[in-house]
Amino acid sequence: MKKESFSSKEREKFHFKEIEQLRVPVENIVKKLYPKISAGEYGLIFGDDASGRIPALLLNEIIQGMYREFGHKNPDICFFAGSKNLEGEEKNEKKEMISQYLESLKKKNPEDFQKKALIVTDVIATGVSLDPLIEVLKEKGIDFDIASVGDVTTEDVESKWGKDVYFGASGLPKIFGLGSVSGVEKNVNELFSHRIKDNDAYTDDEKMDIQININEAREDVSRLAAEILEKMRKEKEIV
Repeated sequence: MKKESFSSKEREKFHFKEIEQLRVPVENIVKKLYPKISAGEYGLIFGDDASGRIPALLLNEIIQGMYREFGHKNPDICFFAGSKNLEGEEKNEKKEMISQYLESLKKKNPEDFQKKALIVTDVIATGVSLDPLIEVLKEKGIDFDIASVGDVTTEDVESKWGKDVYFGASGLPKIFGLGSVSGVEKNVNELFSHRIKDNDAYTDDEKMDIQININEAREDVSRLAAEILEKMRKEKEIV
């Protein structure tokens, strides 16, 4: 796998411009969710793999920073492989896997389920990738909100889900489909994604490049989260 190449100017601050470009849409999401975050409403964050992983990690770091300021217990975060195009029995099987996992999670951390969940994804078009998770949450009576960096909706997902969706911006975000940054690849029929570097199709050198990408992406996420939190402090949105 060839490592992404960016100019020296871009490397002065962020390794990946696609992550830096999440700044404005994620700030918009945080502003919309601010009353809920400041009240500590979220006990769980669900990320939609694969390219939804980076936005979920970013929002999680921001929410953790705000929770520390307001004295709330940090939410737990987990990632499910997106379920695009699953129908019929395949969709039901995926729902059962999600349901069983949530039950096991609830036994370990029952207090998390006394709060709302926040589903985070990179972009929503038809919403089918999130349908199994949303349907299971509804069936289990778990309240939740949905946040999406981008909006390319082709149908009224808010009516379908009976929920408002907190969009960060219109259009397709650059982070979409950037697997080398997320560090994972998915099989829609499975519950969890797999680490790209565990794929034997890659050489040792390619796996090394993949790990470098992952490390640098995580650095970018932490840097951007810190900058957004600092901006909020200066604007006195958090004290």
